[in-house]
Amino acid sequence: MGHAPVLKRFRYALLQEALAKPTVALGVPPVKHGQDARATSVLTGFCKSLTSYLKGYVVDMNFDSLLSLVKDEPVFDSSLLMSGRGSPAAVHLQLSRWIRAGRLVQVRRGLYALAATYARTAPHPFLLANRIRQPSYVSLQPALAWYGMIPEYVPVVTSVTTGHARDCRNAMGDFLYRHVKRDAFRGYRRLEVQPGQAAFVATPEKGLLDLIHLTVGADAESYLRELRLQNLEALSIEALRRAAREWGSPKLLRAVEGIARLKEEAA
Repeated sequence: MGHAPVLKRFRYALLQEALAKPTVALGVPPVKHGQDARATSVLTGFCKSLTSYLKGYVVDMNFDSLLSLVKDEPVFDSSLLMSGRGSPAAVHLQLSRWIRAGRLVQVRRGLYALAATYARTAPHPFLLANRIRQPSYVSLQPALAWYGMIPEYVPVVTSVTTGHARDCRNAMGDFLYRHVKRDAFRGYRRLEVQPGQAAFVATPEKGLLDLIHLTVGADAESYLRELRLQNLEALSIEALRRAAREWGSPKLLRAVEGIARLKEEAA
């Protein structure tokens, strides 16, 4: 809003200059039949000068200003920098420069994080997973590992979404998204995953059911034993049965009975 009068005067000055000078002096290519030489020169000069103007504009922000704006944000959206600050092209140009300089990390298009040197705290992988793809919640093995229900370290953050299944890899980690129908997109809660950061994570029961639902042959007892489930006392068999019935899945109902037997054995 504030730069609009500047651009208006800028365009007017360019037009006046272009119309006052001969075409040859402006370095315009030879005019083809039917072309207006002055219009061509105005357009050429304006485009070049506008590009130069945008490169120097940099949305009235240096890196120290950005730090003061997002210092408490583990990740931030580029739209935060565009509110009343002018050209999106100028914003993206400056963001690209800061990425090349190693000051920012691009998490996905339009989503950024401060590089470790400048960040007060690193964004938690679960928070990143939520922000990369919306709506989504962390589930399957990462959720089970979070609750201490499987012994393995899980490097890839797997989430459930109602959108298309896809992968995302960036400097912050690897993120996998699995599709479920809209009526199965439930059974999650918002948890504080580290101080000042919260993310949507499946409940232990829903994380286990999502895994079984999305894995071929996961209702077999051999597969359930291979998971090496632990801390089963924290798992509600009744909640599993209720969710499996709501899902209307014979596969899940069979798996729940297998999990109930494992829990009895561990007791």
